[in-house]
Amino acid sequence: MLEAEINLSRGQIEKTLKILEIEGVVGHERGHYFRTTNPFEVDLERVERVTALRREELEEMRAYVDHPGCLMEYIVRALDDPAAARCGHCRNDGGAVISAAIDPALLVEATKYLRRTALPIPPRRRWPPDAVTGLRGTIVPCNMPGMALSIYGDAGWGHLVREGKYIYGAFDDALVDAAVELVSREWTQNPAPTWVTSIPSSSRPALVRDFAISLAARLALPYRDVLGSASGPSQKEMENSVQQLRNVRAKVSLVGEVPTEAVLLVDDIVDSGWTLAYAGWLLGRAGAIAVYPFALAGGSRGDA
Repeated sequence: MLEAEINLSRGQIEKTLKILEIEGVVGHERGHYFRTTNPFEVDLERVERVTALRREELEEMRAYVDHPGCLMEYIVRALDDPAAARCGHCRNDGGAVISAAIDPALLVEATKYLRRTALPIPPRRRWPPDAVTGLRGTIVPCNMPGMALSIYGDAGWGHLVREGKYIYGAFDDALVDAAVELVSREWTQNPAPTWVTSIPSSSRPALVRDFAISLAARLALPYRDVLGSASGPSQKEMENSVQQLRNVRAKVSLVGEVPTEAVLLVDDIVDSGWTLAYAGWLLGRAGAIAVYPFALAGGSRGDA
């Protein structure tokens, strides 16, 4: 109920409720929270005092990182120990220093490994309660299990995804090659997709669409624009499932005829999965017999 009213993550809401429970303002019994009769007023003086203390601790940690002398002596002095003395073992006091040099062959092997780190995209199977009128219970039809090519920002393909989206405004052809390899050789789909479409964007409509068109051409599959997007808040601004589903429902819609065959649904970055879930549900309800989500990267708190 709170997620439906407040754009905060479940973790943030639970943390707040626990603090209020400690303060005696909220009670917790048999899995339910309730308001007590105790009065409550935010103690702004205490908040400012704790915040100032945390800032002091942060500055002390920064000073420790930049400290030129013995690090152990610095810590012991910070704890008010009168016996503080140099240790002779830390980085700044004669200890062994790990070389920053990297074996080129090892770097190549590590990059190859990261470029094999595809992530599964598990289908969303139930609508969040009380999010959207008419969407309750089990999602029927739901997407097939999907795949993300990389972990967002990693040293494999993830850094190319980040650069393509936020620096160059287009995705590198190497990502198309890698996607073809994953979709056609490493990912088993039954029934196999016979056409390709993509998640639209009102702010940068060409970014994912152009990539999806290139991928479709390399897979020898037709590309179809069947989804449209209205303007609105970015999905990454939505903090919980209720808000995420409401946001994507307000933006994504069907604008073209959907072939009654399996489809590869392409997006750039997937995080919560609700954009792909809702768009896939639209495609399935319109006749697509199977929807396979594919994203260039996952795990970013990105736009999907």
